[in-house]
Amino acid sequence: MRTVYFSSSARVVAGLHVVVRDRAGLERFAANAAPGDGAARAAMVRAGRGADFSRSVLVGWTATTGCSAATAAALDVVGDRLAVRIRQPRQPPECFAVSRVAAVFEVPKQRMPERPVFG
Repeated sequence: MRTVYFSSSARVVAGLHVVVRDRAGLERFAANAAPGDGAARAAMVRAGRGADFSRSVLVGWTATTGCSAATAAALDVVGDRLAVRIRQPRQPPECFAVSRVAAVFEVPKQRMPERPVFG
């Protein structure tokens, strides 16, 4: 699995995760994930343009990371379960605003469970 898009600075809606099976699905995910951030929406769609949907799917994921900005994200597929590992620095002692992350991963179709469980 490879990360095709990652941002810890995009203004995104946290808690979204979806398997994207075509370009229209990617555009829907981007619009739902970053409704107030046109640059982030465009970057997500642009990042997914190279996907070969005959061989792979994309997984879009947004999350709240707490009070420190994430530096990387990776997708794990174990059985039917999809989980994102987020790398970030230690949380500061005071928090003035939560950080969020948006990521899009390319996954070969043979690795994608038929009924994925997001967790």
